[in-house]
Amino acid sequence: MFLCAIRYVRILDLFSSELDKEIWIWMSLVFVAFSILWGFLVWLTFKKKWVVTSFMLALFYVGPIVSVCWACRVFPGSNMYYNRQYNEKLTGKSFWAWEVFTHKSKRSFHFDGSAVWELSFSNQTARRFRTPGNEFFTQYPELSFCHEDKERKNWRHTPIASEDQEYFQFVSSRSIRHHEQNTSLQSILKKANELMNEPGHYYAYIYNANGRNVEWYILSPPERKLITLNQDM
Repeated sequence: MFLCAIRYVRILDLFSSELDKEIWIWMSLVFVAFSILWGFLVWLTFKKKWVVTSFMLALFYVGPIVSVCWACRVFPGSNMYYNRQYNEKLTGKSFWAWEVFTHKSKRSFHFDGSAVWELSFSNQTARRFRTPGNEFFTQYPELSFCHEDKERKNWRHTPIASEDQEYFQFVSSRSIRHHEQNTSLQSILKKANELMNEPGHYYAYIYNANGRNVEWYILSPPERKLITLNQDM
């Protein structure tokens, strides 16, 4: 329950306005109230020894709660499950990874939202990416429904090519400028710059035509890291 509470607070931090937070809180309260009422009905039918009815109500009681909590990544382990799906769409290979660091700024009316997160993976996964195969360089990352108006640069080897410098500078420098006091974030951005300028790693990115929305990916088998930088103006 303590982990679920922490996760819920983190979800609240993602909303940019107090109105959005209030809507989310009220929706949560309605869901909790409905769950309590439904739980009472389960207890009442069980007390009256209506076994079949009690069992059916219990199924309808537990199912939605588990589904909602899982989809919101509240349950421990659910985040790793969605990370695995995310990794497959990103690289073409499904693998487990765990979060080392996550930072998401609040989307304000200035549209200066940014996100930085770092995943770590096993030595076995790192060995798979030493020779990732031709599809890795020609078909990934996938463009999802939320990337309809964007273009992509497939995975390629580091060091960074000169024609990609502009986009990387945009996504990294703005994150540095807006969050100078976050030492953990600065450390990851510094590592990202180091990886981009030395051989042995991969990078790819998704961007829109005007270059004001960039999502940058860095995959490092030697460091066993997957770093994502996102900047949206």
